[in-house]
Amino acid sequence: MLLTKPGWAEEQPTRRRLVQPYLPWRCVGVSSESPCFLIECRQYQHGERDLLNSFLVPSPEYLLEVVGQLCGGVYRVYRLHISGSDDEVCRLELIHTIRSYRVNGVAWFCHIGVDGVAQPCLPWQPRPDASAEWTTEWTSEPVLHASVVYDNRPMCTPTSLEP
Repeated sequence: MLLTKPGWAEEQPTRRRLVQPYLPWRCVGVSSESPCFLIECRQYQHGERDLLNSFLVPSPEYLLEVVGQLCGGVYRVYRLHISGSDDEVCRLELIHTIRSYRVNGVAWFCHIGVDGVAQPCLPWQPRPDASAEWTTEWTSEPVLHASVVYDNRPMCTPTSLEP
């Protein structure tokens, strides 16, 4: 979830006019209650420079909505892992695919990194059973040829720079 306060709005009229029709904020907060994705777009789309080249998106549903509006532009999607304690590290993970499955009629989402491992978008969501049908909602490749392994490791773990 993205949060802000009225005092965090951009106060300078010139800066507000420069980004119209968007609403400028100097600061937003990110809650660990829901996943946060960063969509990084190429600076130039359709031969013109776009004002916005990155988007913070607070759920997989909104992520799918935003990438659907990018009209096939070139972009990358990252998952922002927020640390929950002092010994954990915040990090960005490049996302390859968003997939969904259903439990009791409710769609649940997992993101798959470039390593091919699926992680739940919400740490408390129900695990899929063996008969669950997976749907590829979005992928950075036209066709996905990877098997999905459901990973139940903690979402925020320190990462090593060594291979």
